[in-house]
Amino acid sequence: MKKQKTGQSSFTLIETLIALGLMGVIILEVTIVQGRSADYSFYERKVTQGVWLAKAIMAELEHKWNYYELKEIKAKAKEEKLPEELCPKDPLFDCDFKYSIDIDEWKLPLIEMAAKNVGDSTVAGIIKEQMKQILGDEVLKVAHVEVSWGEGSRKDSVDLAYLMTAQVKLDKAIELIPPVVPAGQPGQPGQPGQPGQPGQPGQPGQPGQPGQPGQPGQPPNPTGGPNPNGTNPQLPPGPPPPGFPSPQGGG
Repeated sequence: MKKQKTGQSSFTLIETLIALGLMGVIILEVTIVQGRSADYSFYERKVTQGVWLAKAIMAELEHKWNYYELKEIKAKAKEEKLPEELCPKDPLFDCDFKYSIDIDEWKLPLIEMAAKNVGDSTVAGIIKEQMKQILGDEVLKVAHVEVSWGEGSRKDSVDLAYLMTAQVKLDKAIELIPPVVPAGQPGQPGQPGQPGQPGQPGQPGQPGQPGQPGQPGQPPNPTGGPNPNGTNPQLPPGPPPPGFPSPQGGG
């Protein structure tokens, strides 16, 4: 008969049960984390689809805003199904989304604030009337789009908001402004002016200065010879010398 060897240790029943319990807790936590990860992945996929669907609906509103006046843009929807081109009915797509639209006027006293900064009440009233004629009574609107889906008893959704202004009316007012000639370009020639009035007669002139007196003449030379300055003036004829006949023929 063989004897049992002593001195060898082994796990007791209690130690084995504790080790199995710890392994079960760890496996359970890992399973929960993986389940939550799958739930988060599914939620993120739904959120991404909802955002793209909300952007598609908002794009239609933006298109209307570019071509229609603000007062003509009206839409109201509550928990309605999406069009089939956006959300196919094929169960493979798992498209159980619904959408809501709400467009409200934003009561912001923009015109009153702009007119108040002028200071003068009369000028402020004129500016207020002109801005109302250009922009109309509705200046700002806010469009809200909500896309929702159900997840069991829970409802999830994504929201988008878009601010719309009276851009169409403002563009029409800008088109009516006459073009400004750029600086440096020559302008158009003006119309010919009217002929001027005849001028007034001038003042009489001042009398001239008296002239300078002339130089005195040279006296005649009594001897009949030439003058010292070289001239020989004509002298009156005198009596002929004795013994010569007279020029008149007398004796």
